[in-house]
Formats: sequence, C-alpha cells, structure tokens
Amino acid sequence: MNQTTGPSKNVEFQLDSGSATKRPEQLYNLLDRMVRQEFPEIVDVVQVVHAADESKVSLTNLEPLDEAVAKEVAHRARAIYNDFVTSPWY
Repeated sequence: MNQTTGPSKNVEFQLDSGSATKRPEQLYNLLDRMVRQEFPEIVDVVQVVHAADESKVSLTNLEPLDEAVAKEVAHRARAIYNDFVTSPWY
C-alpha cells in the first residue's frame, strides 16, 4: 500500500488488491465523507475517484484550490488513509 502525489496535484492511494478487509470502496467512502463534511466549500471542485476494477482511490482536481487549502485537504486525506490502513476496525 502506498500513496503518491502526482505532478497534477492529485493524491492517490494504492491498496493491496488481495486484501479482503481493506477494500478500496471503504476508503472511497471515508474520503468522500471527509470532503463533504470537513471541506464543504470544495465539494463542487474536488473529486474522489475509484474505478470498480482498480485498487486505487484518488483525490483529483486539487489544482484550482488555494495552495494552503489543497495542502490541508491532502494532509487530512493522508491521515484518513493511514488510519484506514493501520486500524483493525475497518
């Protein structure tokens, strides 16, 4: 499992495709809820993306955001990812 920030300011989280307990759909739901509840002002700009046949979840379209806001969103998303990966409750 790893996380990357691409040149286009996307934040991507790669999960182990063989894991029965840490499914990308779960992380997608957590990140989508984070955007809607913690950053309602960016709901119409930032997208949480997950293709059903992939083990990758991404936050895309961070470019239009103010740099400080984009960093805060990315930092919070990474914190959620870290909790998701390490917590036995997911």
